Amino acid sequence: MANEDAVIDKLESDTRNKKLKWFVNKFPLDSLSKENRLLGKAYIVPFNGNYFRVYNYEYKHYTDYDEYNWSEDICLEIIDDNGKAKWTFSKNRKIYDIFELAKYYAEKIDDIFDQFLGDKKS
Repeated sequence: MANEDAVIDKLESDTRNKKLKWFVNKFPLDSLSKENRLLGKAYIVPFNGNYFRVYNYEYKHYTDYDEYNWSEDICLEIIDDNGKAKWTFSKNRKIYDIFELAKYYAEKIDDIFDQFLGDKKS
């Protein structure tokens, strides 16, 4: 899946360099199974009639038939304009970076820092 890795690399790079504008997810998140739970918000970036969506979720990691621990993971997927998943990317360390960057920019953390620092200097 060399193309998949190249897409992840470009998505991470373009996000870091502010070439992409991420938004809080507006679609229902039906990609998660009933046993998984969304942690926080999901984020989307539009691209040619589709969207990349990234989110943090919890899932049950079973240690025995009826024993489990909650574990966290990040999911990156391509969704259509109805929010339906078309493709889920394989695990890749850069997906965590994409999630953190998407959250940072979609939540406008730079603006919050700038406002706070501006108020502090007055």
